[in-house]
Amino acid sequence: MGEAAFRTPLQTGTVEQRAGQTDSQVGGVVGLLNGDTVSHAVWKEGSVTDGSGALIRKGVGREMGNPTVTDVKERSLDDMKKAATYKEWGSDVATEGGKRTPWRIYDGKTMPLLKAFLRTKTLANRESVYDGAAPTIAGLAPGITWTAGKDAGTYHAYSEQYDIIGGAYTVVPKELTLDFKSGTRFDKTYDGSDTVTQWLTKWRHYRLTGFVSSEDEDNIELAGGVTGKYADKNAGRDREVTFQKSRAHRHRCEELYHQKGAGRGDNHAEAADARPRGQYAL
Repeated sequence: MGEAAFRTPLQTGTVEQRAGQTDSQVGGVVGLLNGDTVSHAVWKEGSVTDGSGALIRKGVGREMGNPTVTDVKERSLDDMKKAATYKEWGSDVATEGGKRTPWRIYDGKTMPLLKAFLRTKTLANRESVYDGAAPTIAGLAPGITWTAGKDAGTYHAYSEQYDIIGGAYTVVPKELTLDFKSGTRFDKTYDGSDTVTQWLTKWRHYRLTGFVSSEDEDNIELAGGVTGKYADKNAGRDREVTFQKSRAHRHRCEELYHQKGAGRGDNHAEAADARPRGQYAL
């Protein structure tokens, strides 16, 4: 090699010297680099061996003539499927379909794929509300994998044959209803502020309804205090209180919930703009 520049090379196979050979010009990316430049290269961990079967852990076997070597790294197969591994590649690799880049990666599913060998495929995004069961995604072309889990979240289609545009299946958290128990109030002594923090106890102050199963109802509750806001800071009776958001938990897993419902004296909590995590939203 001589007077050449190589950017974003990817080595995904294996390199083995013949038995008994000891040539030093063997590496994970380049055997001999003579005055050339190689940058942002990734090669598969444990894929290069010498004539005795021992691993060669060098990306470049031998360097001559003042070459330039930048960001050449050995990575495990799992790491080679992570978009974060290629952050130094910048605009040369895309995690979304339809981009004008040399490489395309499906984060966590594939290694970078050369766009020149991929066909473009547009898939409509889909959505369903959490119901405790994994949805079935039908009507896919051969070579495309698209599987959604039962839990709330977004699941993406992937392929080693297509550059997929779209293809996101979102399982939306199921909305719950928070019902304040009769007589629940949010009283405070005037302190010059328009906020109040309350600690609410399930079954005593409120109940949640709309669960998929009774097990969820038993194990999900609001966690910690909830902060409400009055219309103003002035003292008065039966003032409206709006609760922006709170935390709820299922067993030991904390999840962000919205609240809404009504309590005695027109005190009530209304839904906030924050997005929830977990299978349910209030």
